[in-house]
Amino acid sequence: MENIATAIIALGAACSSDDKQPAMETSREIPIACVLSALTAEQREREVVLLEEHLRSVREVKEQNDGYSFRYDPDMSVFGRMAELVALEHRCCPFLDFQLQWGHGASDPWLHIRGGAR
Repeated sequence: MENIATAIIALGAACSSDDKQPAMETSREIPIACVLSALTAEQREREVVLLEEHLRSVREVKEQNDGYSFRYDPDMSVFGRMAELVALEHRCCPFLDFQLQWGHGASDPWLHIRGGAR
């Protein structure tokens, strides 16, 4: 499970590297490319903290045909910080679809990250 979570987090970390070039692939809708200038230095620092918390907080990972789903404990403060992480990641990785969900009657919240079917 940690290897899968680490792979997803590596995507976010790749966006924060100053010396990396954007990954350029073609897509009909949004290019698969990190927007390296999307976040300020302060936002990048906060992103690192939130990514580390994500790794510590994930209780279950489910591989989907188009991405991954991560389950967290039912903690409102963790949910709020993961919403902040989604807001930052969405700016630098607009080609990904993020859905933070705590459904009606569900005991635990989930973060779904999708990038298209394999």
